[in-house]
Formats: sequence, structure tokens, C-alpha cells
Amino acid sequence: MIKLTSENMEVLAAKAYTNTSCLSTDEFLEDFLMHKVIKKLARKISVGNSKNLRLLTNHIICFTNNFEVNFSKECLLFETDEKEKRVIRAVLLYLGFLKKTEYTTALLDYNTIKLLKEMD
Repeated sequence: MIKLTSENMEVLAAKAYTNTSCLSTDEFLEDFLMHKVIKKLARKISVGNSKNLRLLTNHIICFTNNFEVNFSKECLLFETDEKEKRVIRAVLLYLGFLKKTEYTTALLDYNTIKLLKEMD
């Protein structure tokens, strides 16, 4: 498997793209750039500036619907601050996208898990 870098991220995203109804490059780029929005939302949640976890969860669902799950996980955690990674991992776990070998409780954000549980 090719290691994800900032130079090859867009090429690997195109390879992992699963949206068969995509009609343009602009639509692909809009779907791909969703990862930046997800990271921004995760940053706000990690520092306590937002509790809009439902929006973050919906964005992650949309992202994983358009890209292969393994690429999605790698992309969302690539070059991301550790606090943001904990939030993203918690949502990925909640959605069932993480295997038991891909996380420990130390790698998850407890407050996010608590909010996700309340969201049910």
C-alpha cells in the first residue's frame, strides 16, 4: 500500500473515490475537501468551542460514503493534531469504522464519547 503524503493525497483520493454519480472534477474536489471541514469541526470540539457533534458525525458519514473507509480513516487522521484525532477516532468508533486493533481508550476523547452517547 502506498503511504499517504500531502503530495499524493489527491491522487489516492481519486483512486479511493466511490461516488459513481459524480459528474465533474469540481464535485469530486468538493467531496474531497470535506476532510478539511471535518478537521476544523473536530478542532472546535476538541477545544470546547463547539458541541455540534451531530454536524461532525454527519460530515464523516458523507465523507466515508464517498471514499473507501480505509482511505477515509487515513485521510482524516493524516497531519491532524492529537486532540482532533481523538475526537475523530471517537466518532469513527461510534459509527463502527474502527476495528479493536485500531484504537485504545487512551486514543479516544472521553467528552466526545459522552456526547455521542447522549446523542443516541
